[in-house]
Amino acid sequence: MRVLLLLLLVAREASAFAPTPLTFTSSASTRLSLRQPALSASPSLLARSKRCVILPKMSADNDLAMFSGLEQLKFDDEGTDRENLSVEGLKATKVTDSEPAFAIFGNDMSSGVQKVGVRVLKRKFSMFVGILSQPRSPSKPCWADTLRTPAVMLGKGGSVYRTGRVGTKLSEYLGPEIKSQLGNAYPPKFQEGDVIHMELDRDNQVFKCWVNNGKPFVVNGVAKNSKFFVNMEGKESAVELVKLD
Repeated sequence: MRVLLLLLLVAREASAFAPTPLTFTSSASTRLSLRQPALSASPSLLARSKRCVILPKMSADNDLAMFSGLEQLKFDDEGTDRENLSVEGLKATKVTDSEPAFAIFGNDMSSGVQKVGVRVLKRKFSMFVGILSQPRSPSKPCWADTLRTPAVMLGKGGSVYRTGRVGTKLSEYLGPEIKSQLGNAYPPKFQEGDVIHMELDRDNQVFKCWVNNGKPFVVNGVAKNSKFFVNMEGKESAVELVKLD
């Protein structure tokens, strides 16, 4: 009798774990019952499945950032004059009364297009914004329009200069050429609060520059190894880098 009761108890416990049958109806209206094993997803399995969904999206976002020129902006450690400039994140401030100091930034790619912006937070005396080839000469602090290596720059008063071309003067004034491009929008002056937009197309060796929402001017034949720069003279002059769409 005890053996019979024990068998009944075991059978009842087993039925509690039995999976729910799945019922399918055939075209002949016959019923077919199949048993499906019960499945339960562990927390670790769910976490892995979520990562499998998220990782491709993260990879796609990184690729989009790389190809749209939205990579992280920062001032170069090597080319930026940190003896005369204080750099905090995307902001650079002139902290001495020395000759104008250079703040250099931009990627090291040999091809592609990069777009950046420079917001003028404070300007005292001379300031140039543009591109220059690396390494520059002279390497010590100097006015950007006295460089002997290739560079293109916009001055605070809207004048555009070019340096470093073989067979030309030390510094070329591009006023007539830029005026023919901009018309009544010439000269492209900038002051505190303005954003100078710059675009460097290394493949075609083209540099574009414009102030705020103004009309861009274009300079062709620039050096492929160029980087962006700001050249600040007065103590307390300050700029901030901004990303462009």
